[in-house]
Order: sequence, then structure tokens, then C-alpha cells
Amino acid sequence: MRPFHLLHTDSVRAAAAVFLATALAPAARASPPDELFDPLKAIEYDLYDFAPVAYLRLDSRTRIVEANLTAATLFGTECGRLIGRPLSGLVAPEFRPTLLEHVRACLGERIRVSTEIAVAGRRSGNVAVQLTSMPVQADDGAVLACKSTLTDVSELKRAQEVLRFLGQAGAKLASSFDYQSTVSDVIEEAVPILGDVAIADVFDRGGELRRIQVAVADPKHRRLARIASRVSPPRGRGAPVDEVVRSRGALLLTDCDAGTFRDDKGQEGRWSATKK
Repeated sequence: MRPFHLLHTDSVRAAAAVFLATALAPAARASPPDELFDPLKAIEYDLYDFAPVAYLRLDSRTRIVEANLTAATLFGTECGRLIGRPLSGLVAPEFRPTLLEHVRACLGERIRVSTEIAVAGRRSGNVAVQLTSMPVQADDGAVLACKSTLTDVSELKRAQEVLRFLGQAGAKLASSFDYQSTVSDVIEEAVPILGDVAIADVFDRGGELRRIQVAVADPKHRRLARIASRVSPPRGRGAPVDEVVRSRGALLLTDCDAGTFRDDKGQEGRWSATKK
């Protein structure tokens, strides 16, 4: 890389110049002694630590040799506690063979490798990430480790699932004149992709609104689903159903509390904090 000169001395422009020149140093290092302190190097370290993607250096056994702060945030721990831990222990069990093959290909074939896996992140459940690795070589050509980035692609995966569901739902609804059966099937498939609870209310030939299906994502709520399926859809001023009928458009409820309800057999249930 050719040398360059900073034309501006303010920290923002200097940081940008160092970022472009170094393309993020492959590893974070301990802070230098005060007498050796270099402000540009300090900016370089900050850019590495606070980069928007997780950076790791892995050995041949997938053990984490170095990590930035974004990686620590992804896994919900501190950098020091990541060092020495095998990344395979932080990956969903079904993706561990994939990770091992990924590292073998990077180190053995000395190539850039990109793989999609799921890791146990700080949030509930697994987090889908794109793992990209390149070999780190010594001056004599020996492969020392692989430097890796992990990019959170969970929101992208969710968007893909929603689009896939909408396409399948549209095809299913258009494939049969038995609307009750097809709508019920679509509602079952809507959870948990679109939300935690899905309810289908339709008008019958007499113009009366009746409930034909209630689906829940959490098996613990199946009893509530059975009770809610026997409850008449709520009507009246301000009711979501009436708003949809009046506007003939979609209504998105990001959070609601339906309160306590009782079916025609006297069983009581309560929905609360229902997602969209």
C-alpha cells in the first residue's frame, strides 16, 4: 500500500483516513505505553473495536485468539472471556460441523470462505450470521490462523421468510374455492413468521362475522387459542375488526391487551402483550 499524507488534522477526518489506509487492523492489541502512544494508532484500535461487524481471529481448532468489542456484544460477554473459547461452543449444535469445515477450508486451502451459520447471541434464540474468513500467513508463507467477520443477517432472514410466506399464502388462497379450509391453513402457517397469535374472522352468507381459526406460536397458549376460537369476534366502536371492515384495508397492531374473555362454556382466558 502506498504511503499517504493526512491533509486534515481533526479527529473525524483522521479517523476516516486511517480506516481507509489500514482496512481495519486484523487484530486488536494491548494499548501501547504512554511514551510510545501514537494517536493515529489509538484511532485505529478504536475503529477495530467499534466496527459494525464482529471480528475474530481463530486457530485451527476454532479457538478464539482475538476479538473486538462488537463480537463481545454479539455473544453477550466481555472480550477477555471470549479469548481461548472455541467458537464451535458458541455456535448452534447443528452448525458445528459446518464451522469446522469452514475453518479447515480457510486454513488448508488458503482461500477466502463465506458460510451462513447460527450462533447463540445475547438475545433469546439463535442469531443468523454470515461468517467470512481469510487465512493469516507469516512472512515465510506458513498459515498461522484465520481472521473472520460475523455479520448479523437475522433481519434479512426474517424478511426473506415473510416474503416466502406471502407468496405461498397467495398461491394457496387462489388454489381452492373452499375459503374456510384454505384460510385456516394460511393462519396456521402465519405463526411465528408474522406474529405470536393469528386469528381469522370471516363473514358468512348471512353477513354475520364468525371466527374460524386461532393459531398460536407458543404451545403453552393452546388452551387460550381453544377458548378464543369459541368467542364471537369483538365488535363495536373502535374495535379493530370494525376498523378493517370500514376501511377495507390492513390494520397493524404492534402491541395490544385484549383483556379477559369468556366463551359460551364459561371458560375464561386472557390475551396480553400480543405481538403484531
